[in-house]
Amino acid sequence: MTRYIARRLLSVIPLLIAVSLIVFGMSKALPGDPVAIFLQQADIANPELVNAMRDKYGLNDPLPVQYWTWLSLMFQGDMGESIRRGERVSDLLFRGMRNTFSVATASVALVIVVGWTMGVLSAVVHNRAWPQAITRFLAQAPVLMISIPGFAVAVFMVLIFGISLGWLPTSGVSNPREGDDVIDLAKHLILPTIGLALASVGGNWRLARNTMIEVLREDYIRMAHAKGLPLWRVYFVHGLRTTLVPLLTSAGLLFGSLLTGSFILEYIFAWPGIGLLLVESTVNRDVPVVMGATILIASLYIVLNLAVDILYAIVDPRVRYA
Repeated sequence: MTRYIARRLLSVIPLLIAVSLIVFGMSKALPGDPVAIFLQQADIANPELVNAMRDKYGLNDPLPVQYWTWLSLMFQGDMGESIRRGERVSDLLFRGMRNTFSVATASVALVIVVGWTMGVLSAVVHNRAWPQAITRFLAQAPVLMISIPGFAVAVFMVLIFGISLGWLPTSGVSNPREGDDVIDLAKHLILPTIGLALASVGGNWRLARNTMIEVLREDYIRMAHAKGLPLWRVYFVHGLRTTLVPLLTSAGLLFGSLLTGSFILEYIFAWPGIGLLLVESTVNRDVPVVMGATILIASLYIVLNLAVDILYAIVDPRVRYA
Protein backbone atom coordinates (compact mmCIF):
# COMPACT_ATOMS: atom_id res chain seq x y z
CA MET A 1 0.00 0.00 0.00
CA THR A 2 2.78 2.45 0.93
CA ARG A 3 4.61 1.78 -2.32
CA TYR A 4 1.43 2.23 -4.31
CA ILE A 5 0.72 5.62 -2.67
CA ALA A 6 4.33 6.76 -3.13
CA ARG A 7 4.29 5.94 -6.85
CA ARG A 8 0.97 7.69 -7.31
CA LEU A 9 2.36 10.79 -5.55
CA LEU A 10 5.41 10.81 -7.83
CA SER A 11 3.17 10.63 -10.90
CA VAL A 12 1.63 13.96 -9.89
CA ILE A 13 4.85 15.94 -10.47
CA PRO A 14 5.00 15.66 -14.30
CA LEU A 15 1.25 16.27 -14.44
CA LEU A 16 1.60 19.55 -12.55
CA ILE A 17 4.45 20.66 -14.82
CA ALA A 18 2.39 19.85 -17.90
CA VAL A 19 -0.60 21.70 -16.46
CA SER A 20 1.52 24.77 -15.72
CA LEU A 21 2.79 24.85 -19.33
CA ILE A 22 -0.73 24.50 -20.74
CA VAL A 23 -2.14 27.17 -18.40
CA PHE A 24 0.66 29.60 -19.27
CA GLY A 25 0.25 28.98 -23.01
CA MET A 26 -3.53 29.41 -22.89
CA SER A 27 -3.26 32.65 -20.91
CA LYS A 28 -0.85 34.07 -23.48
CA ALA A 29 -3.19 33.01 -26.29
CA LEU A 30 -5.93 35.35 -25.01
CA PRO A 31 -6.39 38.15 -27.57
CA GLY A 32 -5.50 41.72 -26.67
CA ASP A 33 -3.07 43.38 -24.30
CA PRO A 34 -4.42 43.02 -20.72
CA VAL A 35 -2.86 46.29 -19.56
CA ALA A 36 -4.06 48.27 -22.59
CA ILE A 37 -7.58 46.84 -22.23
CA PHE A 38 -7.68 47.74 -18.53
CA LEU A 39 -6.54 51.33 -19.16
CA GLN A 40 -8.89 51.68 -22.14
CA GLN A 41 -11.84 50.71 -19.94
CA ALA A 42 -10.74 53.45 -17.55
CA ASP A 43 -10.55 55.96 -20.48
CA ILE A 44 -6.79 56.32 -20.10
CA ALA A 45 -4.74 56.57 -23.29
CA ASN A 46 -1.12 56.85 -22.21
CA PRO A 47 1.46 54.67 -24.02
CA GLU A 48 4.11 55.41 -21.38
CA LEU A 49 1.80 54.24 -18.60
CA VAL A 50 0.97 51.10 -20.58
CA ASN A 51 4.67 50.30 -20.98
CA ALA A 52 5.36 51.01 -17.29
CA MET A 53 2.56 48.67 -16.20
CA ARG A 54 3.75 45.99 -18.62
CA ASP A 55 7.18 46.23 -16.99
CA LYS A 56 5.57 45.98 -13.54
CA TYR A 57 3.77 42.75 -14.43
CA GLY A 58 6.71 41.36 -16.43
CA LEU A 59 4.80 41.35 -19.72
CA ASN A 60 7.72 42.83 -21.66
CA ASP A 61 10.01 39.91 -20.78
CA PRO A 62 10.53 36.99 -23.19
CA LEU A 63 7.97 34.21 -22.77
CA PRO A 64 10.42 31.69 -21.24
CA VAL A 65 11.45 34.29 -18.66
CA GLN A 66 7.80 35.10 -17.91
CA TYR A 67 7.02 31.41 -17.45
CA TRP A 68 9.98 30.77 -15.16
CA THR A 69 9.29 33.88 -13.08
CA TRP A 70 5.63 32.96 -12.69
CA LEU A 71 6.41 29.33 -11.84
CA SER A 72 9.10 30.27 -9.31
CA LEU A 73 6.86 32.78 -7.53
CA MET A 74 3.90 30.39 -7.57
CA PHE A 75 5.91 27.70 -5.76
CA GLN A 76 6.67 30.35 -3.15
CA GLY A 77 2.95 31.01 -2.72
CA ASP A 78 2.99 34.28 -4.70
CA MET A 79 0.56 34.21 -7.64
CA GLY A 80 1.07 37.87 -8.50
CA GLU A 81 -1.26 40.83 -8.43
CA SER A 82 -4.56 41.36 -10.21
CA ILE A 83 -4.27 43.93 -13.02
CA ARG A 84 -7.88 44.99 -12.71
CA ARG A 85 -8.40 44.93 -8.94
CA GLY A 86 -4.91 45.64 -7.63
CA GLU A 87 -5.21 42.86 -5.03
CA ARG A 88 -3.09 39.79 -4.52
CA VAL A 89 -4.31 36.93 -6.69
CA SER A 90 -3.99 34.50 -3.78
CA ASP A 91 -6.37 36.63 -1.68
CA LEU A 92 -8.95 36.77 -4.48
CA LEU A 93 -8.69 33.02 -5.07
CA PHE A 94 -8.94 32.25 -1.37
CA ARG A 95 -12.21 34.19 -1.03
CA GLY A 96 -13.67 32.73 -4.20
CA MET A 97 -12.58 29.17 -3.46
CA ARG A 98 -13.85 29.39 0.12
CA ASN A 99 -17.33 30.33 -1.11
CA THR A 100 -17.38 27.78 -3.94
CA PHE A 101 -15.88 25.08 -1.71
CA SER A 102 -18.65 25.52 0.83
CA VAL A 103 -21.47 25.06 -1.68
CA ALA A 104 -19.62 22.28 -3.54
CA THR A 105 -19.00 20.38 -0.29
CA ALA A 106 -22.64 20.73 0.71
CA SER A 107 -23.70 19.52 -2.76
CA VAL A 108 -21.43 16.47 -2.64
CA ALA A 109 -22.74 15.63 0.84
CA LEU A 110 -26.29 15.87 -0.50
CA VAL A 111 -25.39 13.63 -3.44
CA ILE A 112 -23.83 10.99 -1.17
CA VAL A 113 -26.59 11.03 1.44
CA VAL A 114 -29.54 11.15 -0.96
CA GLY A 115 -28.20 9.81 -4.26
CA TRP A 116 -26.25 6.83 -2.94
CA THR A 117 -28.84 5.92 -0.31
CA MET A 118 -31.74 6.04 -2.73
CA GLY A 119 -29.75 4.16 -5.36
CA VAL A 120 -28.96 1.29 -3.00
CA LEU A 121 -32.56 1.28 -1.74
CA SER A 122 -33.83 1.15 -5.34
CA ALA A 123 -31.60 -1.84 -6.08
CA VAL A 124 -32.77 -3.65 -2.96
CA VAL A 125 -36.43 -2.97 -3.84
CA HIS A 126 -35.76 -4.15 -7.39
CA ASN A 127 -34.71 -7.55 -6.04
CA ARG A 128 -37.60 -7.87 -3.60
CA ALA A 129 -41.33 -8.50 -4.05
CA TRP A 130 -42.41 -4.89 -3.66
CA PRO A 131 -45.34 -3.25 -5.52
CA GLN A 132 -44.46 -2.53 -9.14
CA ALA A 133 -45.44 1.14 -8.78
CA ILE A 134 -42.79 1.73 -6.12
CA THR A 135 -40.13 -0.05 -8.17
CA ARG A 136 -40.90 2.03 -11.26
CA PHE A 137 -40.97 5.28 -9.31
CA LEU A 138 -37.55 4.59 -7.76
CA ALA A 139 -36.21 3.74 -11.22
CA GLN A 140 -37.63 6.80 -13.02
CA ALA A 141 -37.22 9.50 -10.35
CA PRO A 142 -33.46 9.94 -11.01
CA VAL A 143 -34.12 10.28 -14.75
CA LEU A 144 -36.47 13.16 -13.98
CA MET A 145 -33.81 14.84 -11.83
CA ILE A 146 -31.21 14.55 -14.58
CA SER A 147 -33.63 15.92 -17.21
CA ILE A 148 -34.43 19.19 -15.39
CA PRO A 149 -31.71 21.88 -15.80
CA GLY A 150 -30.27 23.04 -12.49
CA PHE A 151 -30.60 26.74 -13.38
CA ALA A 152 -34.33 26.27 -14.08
CA VAL A 153 -34.81 24.67 -10.67
CA ALA A 154 -32.77 27.50 -9.13
CA VAL A 155 -34.96 30.21 -10.65
CA PHE A 156 -38.10 28.35 -9.59
CA MET A 157 -36.84 28.02 -6.01
CA VAL A 158 -35.92 31.71 -5.89
CA LEU A 159 -39.42 32.69 -7.01
CA ILE A 160 -41.22 30.30 -4.64
CA PHE A 161 -39.11 30.00 -1.49
CA GLY A 162 -37.34 33.32 -1.67
CA ILE A 163 -39.76 35.87 -3.12
CA SER A 164 -43.26 34.42 -2.67
CA LEU A 165 -42.85 32.70 0.70
CA GLY A 166 -39.82 34.59 1.98
CA TRP A 167 -38.47 31.53 3.78
CA LEU A 168 -34.90 31.62 2.45
CA PRO A 169 -32.42 34.27 1.23
CA THR A 170 -31.92 34.41 -2.52
CA SER A 171 -28.48 36.01 -2.91
CA GLY A 172 -25.08 36.40 -1.33
CA VAL A 173 -23.33 34.24 1.25
CA SER A 174 -24.56 35.98 4.39
CA ASN A 175 -26.73 38.73 5.81
CA PRO A 176 -24.58 41.73 6.84
CA ARG A 177 -26.63 42.05 10.02
CA GLU A 178 -25.85 38.48 11.00
CA GLY A 179 -22.08 38.70 10.44
CA ASP A 180 -20.42 35.27 10.28
CA ASP A 181 -23.30 33.41 11.89
CA VAL A 182 -23.26 29.71 10.94
CA ILE A 183 -27.05 29.45 10.83
CA ASP A 184 -27.25 32.42 8.48
CA LEU A 185 -24.64 30.83 6.18
CA ALA A 186 -26.57 27.55 6.22
CA LYS A 187 -29.74 29.38 5.14
CA HIS A 188 -27.89 30.98 2.22
CA LEU A 189 -26.47 27.58 1.25
CA ILE A 190 -29.78 25.73 0.93
CA LEU A 191 -31.00 27.00 -2.44
CA PRO A 192 -27.60 27.02 -4.25
CA THR A 193 -26.84 23.54 -2.93
CA ILE A 194 -30.10 22.04 -4.16
CA GLY A 195 -29.83 23.76 -7.54
CA LEU A 196 -26.23 22.63 -8.00
CA ALA A 197 -26.70 19.06 -6.74
CA LEU A 198 -30.08 18.07 -8.20
CA ALA A 199 -28.84 16.57 -11.48
CA SER A 200 -25.87 14.95 -9.73
CA VAL A 201 -28.19 13.37 -7.16
CA GLY A 202 -30.16 11.83 -10.02
CA GLY A 203 -27.02 10.66 -11.82
CA ASN A 204 -25.50 9.04 -8.72
CA TRP A 205 -28.87 7.58 -7.73
CA ARG A 206 -29.07 5.87 -11.11
CA LEU A 207 -25.41 4.81 -11.03
CA ALA A 208 -25.71 3.33 -7.52
CA ARG A 209 -28.94 1.53 -8.47
CA ASN A 210 -27.60 -0.04 -11.67
CA THR A 211 -24.26 -1.00 -10.10
CA MET A 212 -25.88 -2.50 -7.02
CA ILE A 213 -28.33 -4.52 -9.14
CA GLU A 214 -25.41 -6.04 -11.07
CA VAL A 215 -23.48 -6.75 -7.87
CA LEU A 216 -26.47 -8.49 -6.25
CA ARG A 217 -26.50 -10.93 -9.18
CA GLU A 218 -22.92 -12.08 -8.51
CA ASP A 219 -22.20 -15.61 -7.30
CA TYR A 220 -20.65 -14.51 -4.01
CA ILE A 221 -23.89 -12.70 -3.12
CA ARG A 222 -25.87 -15.86 -3.82
CA MET A 223 -23.38 -17.75 -1.64
CA ALA A 224 -23.89 -15.23 1.16
CA HIS A 225 -27.66 -15.77 0.93
CA ALA A 226 -27.14 -19.55 0.93
CA LYS A 227 -25.06 -19.30 4.12
CA GLY A 228 -28.01 -17.64 5.81
CA LEU A 229 -26.32 -14.28 6.45
CA PRO A 230 -28.63 -11.44 7.51
CA LEU A 231 -29.92 -9.36 4.59
CA TRP A 232 -28.38 -6.16 5.94
CA ARG A 233 -24.96 -7.84 6.00
CA VAL A 234 -25.37 -9.19 2.46
CA TYR A 235 -26.43 -5.83 1.05
CA PHE A 236 -24.42 -3.31 3.04
CA VAL A 237 -21.21 -5.27 3.77
CA HIS A 238 -20.68 -7.60 0.81
CA GLY A 239 -22.68 -5.78 -1.87
CA LEU A 240 -22.08 -2.12 -1.04
CA ARG A 241 -18.31 -2.46 -0.76
CA THR A 242 -18.02 -3.51 -4.40
CA THR A 243 -20.51 -0.84 -5.44
CA LEU A 244 -18.37 1.88 -3.82
CA VAL A 245 -15.60 1.66 -6.44
CA PRO A 246 -17.50 3.38 -9.31
CA LEU A 247 -19.28 5.63 -6.80
CA LEU A 248 -15.94 6.92 -5.48
CA THR A 249 -14.91 7.78 -9.04
CA SER A 250 -18.14 9.65 -9.53
CA ALA A 251 -17.79 11.53 -6.23
CA GLY A 252 -14.21 12.58 -6.91
CA LEU A 253 -14.96 13.87 -10.41
CA LEU A 254 -18.22 15.38 -9.20
CA PHE A 255 -16.51 17.57 -6.62
CA GLY A 256 -14.11 18.90 -9.23
CA SER A 257 -16.87 19.56 -11.75
CA LEU A 258 -18.97 21.35 -9.15
CA LEU A 259 -16.07 23.65 -8.33
CA THR A 260 -15.76 24.76 -11.95
CA GLY A 261 -19.30 24.27 -13.24
CA SER A 262 -21.14 26.38 -10.71
CA PHE A 263 -20.88 29.66 -12.64
CA ILE A 264 -24.55 29.82 -13.68
CA LEU A 265 -25.73 29.06 -10.15
CA GLU A 266 -23.23 31.57 -8.74
CA TYR A 267 -24.62 34.20 -11.10
CA ILE A 268 -28.26 33.43 -10.22
CA PHE A 269 -27.63 33.55 -6.47
CA ALA A 270 -24.96 36.31 -6.62
CA TRP A 271 -22.59 33.82 -4.99
CA PRO A 272 -19.02 35.23 -5.14
CA GLY A 273 -17.28 31.97 -6.03
CA ILE A 274 -14.27 30.89 -8.06
CA GLY A 275 -16.29 30.24 -11.23
CA LEU A 276 -17.70 33.75 -11.34
CA LEU A 277 -14.25 35.20 -10.59
CA LEU A 278 -12.62 33.18 -13.38
CA VAL A 279 -15.19 34.16 -16.01
CA GLU A 280 -15.07 37.86 -15.09
CA SER A 281 -11.25 37.80 -15.13
CA THR A 282 -11.20 36.08 -18.53
CA VAL A 283 -13.59 38.63 -20.03
CA ASN A 284 -11.51 41.51 -18.65
CA ARG A 285 -8.18 39.86 -19.64
CA ASP A 286 -6.95 39.86 -16.04
CA VAL A 287 -4.21 37.36 -16.90
CA PRO A 288 -2.66 36.86 -13.41
CA VAL A 289 -6.07 35.91 -11.96
CA VAL A 290 -6.89 33.65 -14.92
CA MET A 291 -3.56 31.84 -14.61
CA GLY A 292 -3.83 31.50 -10.84
CA ALA A 293 -7.43 30.29 -10.87
CA THR A 294 -6.82 27.81 -13.70
CA ILE A 295 -3.71 26.26 -12.11
CA LEU A 296 -5.51 26.04 -8.76
CA ILE A 297 -8.53 24.27 -10.24
CA ALA A 298 -6.37 21.93 -12.34
CA SER A 299 -4.28 21.07 -9.27
CA LEU A 300 -7.44 20.31 -7.30
CA TYR A 301 -8.57 17.93 -10.06
CA ILE A 302 -5.23 16.11 -9.90
CA VAL A 303 -5.31 15.90 -6.10
CA LEU A 304 -8.90 14.64 -6.11
CA ASN A 305 -8.08 11.94 -8.66
CA LEU A 306 -5.09 10.94 -6.55
CA ALA A 307 -7.29 10.71 -3.46
CA VAL A 308 -9.82 8.58 -5.36
CA ASP A 309 -7.04 6.23 -6.55
CA ILE A 310 -5.82 5.81 -2.97
CA LEU A 311 -9.37 5.13 -1.79
CA TYR A 312 -9.63 2.47 -4.50
CA ALA A 313 -6.72 0.60 -2.94
CA ILE A 314 -8.31 0.88 0.51
CA VAL A 315 -11.80 -0.22 -0.57
CA ASP A 316 -10.64 -2.91 -3.01
CA PRO A 317 -7.21 -4.48 -2.20
CA ARG A 318 -7.14 -6.00 -5.69
CA VAL A 319 -6.36 -2.54 -7.13
CA ARG A 320 -2.70 -2.21 -8.04
CA TYR A 321 -0.60 0.49 -9.69
CA ALA A 322 -0.45 0.12 -13.45
